[in-house]
Amino acid sequence: MSRITNDTSCIMRILIIASLFRPYSRGGAEVVVGTIVNELKKKHDVSVLTVEPWGGVSSWKWKTSKEDGITVNRFAPLNIFSFIHINAYPCVLRLVWHFFDTFNIHSYVLIRRILTREKPDCILTHNLKGIGLLTPHAIKKSKTFWLHTAHDVALRVPSGLLMYGKERQQWFFNTLATGIHRFLFGSPDVVLFPSTFLKNFYYQYGFFSQSKKVVLSNPLPHWFLGRRHENSMDETRPFLFVGQLEEHKGIRLLLRSFQNLNDQNARLVIVGGGSLESFVRDAMKTDLRIMYRGTIPNREVAQELGRAYFSVLPTLCYENSPMIILESLSCGTPCIVSNIGGCAEHIRESVSGFIVPPNDMSALTDAFRKALALTDMDYDECSNAARKTIQRLFTCDYFSTLEEIIKSKKRA
Repeated sequence: MSRITNDTSCIMRILIIASLFRPYSRGGAEVVVGTIVNELKKKHDVSVLTVEPWGGVSSWKWKTSKEDGITVNRFAPLNIFSFIHINAYPCVLRLVWHFFDTFNIHSYVLIRRILTREKPDCILTHNLKGIGLLTPHAIKKSKTFWLHTAHDVALRVPSGLLMYGKERQQWFFNTLATGIHRFLFGSPDVVLFPSTFLKNFYYQYGFFSQSKKVVLSNPLPHWFLGRRHENSMDETRPFLFVGQLEEHKGIRLLLRSFQNLNDQNARLVIVGGGSLESFVRDAMKTDLRIMYRGTIPNREVAQELGRAYFSVLPTLCYENSPMIILESLSCGTPCIVSNIGGCAEHIRESVSGFIVPPNDMSALTDAFRKALALTDMDYDECSNAARKTIQRLFTCDYFSTLEEIIKSKKRA
């Protein structure tokens, strides 16, 4: 996947700033950050700046450690609770938390000190919510080349969840947050968008007006590269859902749509955890075709995708470019996806999968039926088309492109 060489003359000091980093991962953005760190450290001097859970007053000071060949700086930002555990708190407390996170002077001071000590050649930022939204100001003060990767809509919608059919809810609050975030963030030297949807979304609201904007698909983790779809002689057809068991992921819609199928060869395998786990377990009791795996390691997710007939993402929120879609296509597993956000950008209707309107139960059930009606020859063509999609995506090579962007800006 990468063309990074061992030419020591090109070694750069790269600082990656992300609110969450292993072992504190929540979703695809953290997988992306881990993949980037693992690849860049093969050639460059890489360090990470991230948060850690509250562990007493001493955790307000940053700690430096060596982890798997990189330097990791961790600290607990001064706030009413840790971003790592934000989902455990009610909305009112989250609102107070967002205020402190937006104007977190404690984080700003520590980050300025770390940047002064590290003296990186370039700074790569990812999600900054949780580490403090004064971070961009600290970066600009350092006058270091800055490349930001956008992962979600959180600079417009602080919760990060823009739900289908509820786009105008909290309109005033979102407008206020947009103005504040646009001012605080300013314009990084370069902004990467993993989907055209996200680039257009932020352009619409006037973000990053002076930045160079590049649409570049996220890199796949190494355990998906070269993985082949596992053909099975079994007559069963397993559909796979991987994600949070929450309303915004469409898990209720998924279960009800699947239960409308009469095909006894169909199976629904669900991987993930969340507040709707009991709803999934109740569905299993009434439909023996439904199987729940719980939360499993990423490498086991790759195995499940390799065995799946189709993967399914019936999301109800505007997502950027869900990693599960790229991972599924790389395995040669076609996808059924909601036509919302950037979810359908890599799917060709009836070629590498099926695209359905969001929150449409009958359309989703119909997509299941279309998938089950494919002949073996049709399915093989669909599987091959899925894999070729990924081959086209990575012809430019994420890391070669990333390095060229950095080098060209440094030369300028």
